[in-house]
Amino acid sequence: EVKYIGCDVCMEMVEDAHDQTIALRAAAKTDGQKLEEEKVYTMLESVCVPKQKEGRWMTKLDLVDSKVADVKKDTSLLSPNPKGLSKEKLNKKDTYLLIKKHDSMGHCEKECMTVAKSCVEMTDELLDMDELAVKLWGGKTEARELSQAICSDQCDGKRKPMKKERKKDYEFKPKTDEEIQMEEMMANMEASGMGGMSMYNRDDMAGMMAGMEDE
Repeated sequence: EVKYIGCDVCMEMVEDAHDQTIALRAAAKTDGQKLEEEKVYTMLESVCVPKQKEGRWMTKLDLVDSKVADVKKDTSLLSPNPKGLSKEKLNKKDTYLLIKKHDSMGHCEKECMTVAKSCVEMTDELLDMDELAVKLWGGKTEARELSQAICSDQCDGKRKPMKKERKKDYEFKPKTDEEIQMEEMMANMEASGMGGMSMYNRDDMAGMMAGMEDE
């Protein structure tokens, strides 16, 4: 499945990294500083890890088959074409593996890990991550323009149909606000050296969350 989604995953990764860099630059400006290039590299190191803040963009993605998707009208389906998937010339007789982007984050299960595997393979072996980091840090390139440049090899040519259809389509399971908040808190705790969930029981975590809500 990985080979059929490389282009879409690459484009989405670069564009989300672009958004994250904007947030990093704004945070630095708030502190009266300029964005350090090292922080961009640090962000990119975890951009393919779904459990890390930098890689959570993958938890919004859902693999779907073209035969059950509304290719013409569903604008949440990813495509390298600026005008959307409906402008791609897909053969109706073939089945393509597409990616649908949900508004909310979901649980990272088999399909999410397939996206993560695709992301890791590209960032480790195929993409020029130094070029990406430098251009992100420079801040002079728009997200779509940057993704087209970085992902040019992955998006070269027409979308490839699957040789055989998937045995199972896994349902996208959105996370609750409580689950998202819990993950945010765990990530912050780990980043500050306090450890993760393993150091606290459910009551401890619930109490911390209640305290956050009261602030």
